[in-house]
Amino acid sequence: MNFTIRPDLAVQFGWGAGDKLEVMVGEGEHHGLVRYRKNNSVGSVDVVKRAGVHDSHYFTLTLGHLSAYVDRSEPKRWINAEVVEDGWVEFVLPSWADETAPRKTGQAPAQTVPASRAIAEAANFKRPTRSVTAGMMGDPPAGRSALAEKQGA
Repeated sequence: MNFTIRPDLAVQFGWGAGDKLEVMVGEGEHHGLVRYRKNNSVGSVDVVKRAGVHDSHYFTLTLGHLSAYVDRSEPKRWINAEVVEDGWVEFVLPSWADETAPRKTGQAPAQTVPASRAIAEAANFKRPTRSVTAGMMGDPPAGRSALAEKQGA
């Protein structure tokens, strides 16, 4: 699992090149949430600065495969990230994370998309020329973040 962070968001989160982040991966009712917090003394994930085009840059966070989620390549997706509490930044994973979410008794399993279809859809993806709402990018439903729950969403 890899995340790409714009420079303005890295500044907002207080992260910079070479920082180390500690990670919490949500379980149970928090499945599909990943939290990061800067902690250079015990952090296990490096904030890596990468060169972009035209003298720009961006940052990456690499977790690798997490056994709690599907083991396949997925197309890039926009995700929600927000500062929650105590310096933690919460990332809400796209809908593919729901495939391995714990189910309540009697609940039908989540619909899955074959990897070949996901790859084909990614190949046909064209960058929009106008602003696109988050819902059109396959983001999870509203109310998945702790902050949204606190606000009564």
